[in-house]
Amino acid sequence: MNKGIIFDLDGTIYYGDSLAPYAKELIDEVKQLGYEVIFFTNNSTKSREKILSKIENFGIDTTIDRIYTSSFATAKYLDEKDIREVFLIGTSDFNKELNKLNIKVVSEFNAKAVVIGLDENFSYNTISKALIAVNNGASIIASNKDSNYPIEHGVIKPGSNAILASLLGCCNTKTKADYIVGKPNTYLLEIISKDWNLDKNSIYVVGDSIDSDIAMANNYNCKSILIADGQHSLKDIVNIIKKGD
Repeated sequence: MNKGIIFDLDGTIYYGDSLAPYAKELIDEVKQLGYEVIFFTNNSTKSREKILSKIENFGIDTTIDRIYTSSFATAKYLDEKDIREVFLIGTSDFNKELNKLNIKVVSEFNAKAVVIGLDENFSYNTISKALIAVNNGASIIASNKDSNYPIEHGVIKPGSNAILASLLGCCNTKTKADYIVGKPNTYLLEIISKDWNLDKNSIYVVGDSIDSDIAMANNYNCKSILIADGQHSLKDIVNIIKKGD
């Protein structure tokens, strides 16, 4: 079995358009220790190609097959469940990830599922259409339920849960999301483990969120390292891993 370090992106490797201090040096060091370096994010707004370009512009050497997003994972989940027609609340990049697996974005009247990602342009009209789809029997599949996410200078922005909550708020009081793909659900880790032949005991998850990154690692019974004020910094990780090995 291989061993892997799975890095969260937003708030761990970078903040908005700024690379986190020591991130590139850390990635180079853990590669030298023989770890597969994988990146994952609950952010559903950008395609894996755009995230790859962003990471490469920071001087980090990686490949697209090492990047996992909640939109990519949502497309895989829908494909597994053979759900082919969806009403999407999300970006054009999310739509492209769906199209790669022959999942079509359709009107609210024809959708088998309402798929929710982060969409800065969502509106009352969008929620109205999603409600029609749900009332017509569509399931609710959320890419994630992050409350917020960090950008530069300590600023946080609303996450996908704001949109999911808007839809659930106008549904029957017993209505819930049928499936939430991203962290803290373990679905992303399950895909990564299979793709890279990783055993739970050989994985470290490195992230900045107790509620998503660390909770997911705990749910999967693998090791984790929290990057946060008062906790560990990226400079601590190599020593932690060496002690763990």
